Amino acid sequence: MANCNITGGQTTGGLAGLSYEACNINNCYSTGSVNGTQYVGGLVGNNGATMTNCYSRASVTPSSNLAGGLIGYNSASVTNCYSSGSVAGSNSTIGGLVGENGGTVTNSFWDTLTSEQATSDGGIAATTSQMTNTTTTDNIFLVAGWDFKGVGAEGIWNIGNGRNDGYPYLDGNIRVILSPFLLNSLHSLLNS
Repeated sequence: MANCNITGGQTTGGLAGLSYEACNINNCYSTGSVNGTQYVGGLVGNNGATMTNCYSRASVTPSSNLAGGLIGYNSASVTNCYSSGSVAGSNSTIGGLVGENGGTVTNSFWDTLTSEQATSDGGIAATTSQMTNTTTTDNIFLVAGWDFKGVGAEGIWNIGNGRNDGYPYLDGNIRVILSPFLLNSLHSLLNS
């Protein structure tokens, strides 16, 4: 979701407000701004889905708590994701990547400078220069095992090339997977 401007109440996200455990969210991103009360995330407000290879560069503004650059509240598995948007607020359930985590977060990062958040309930803190580093020797994403074009088996990610302000982006040769339910619903809608 590029350049979203979402304003909602409780459970608000750039892609989805609420995701269920039967869902998978893979190879998705959001940019723009997300505003809500609580359970507010740059990508998902309240996440129960398995999430892999996603990012958010959206700014997040909650009026209460449970907010994060990627996810407001997480109860699932999150792998190889990042966030770099600003996250407003300062309490124990507001974080750079995840506001509150009841699941697992693996090999995922947030930019402490652009998010203005020193902490997150899950994820690895990084600076802007670390997150936009294009060298192969000390790139934090490559060290974490992310699948980059020219290095990994599928080439899911790419970095540099004057795109995405230097942050990693999803390479154009991948499938975007939201969930079987959403894809079936879209197929039904288009064929009705």
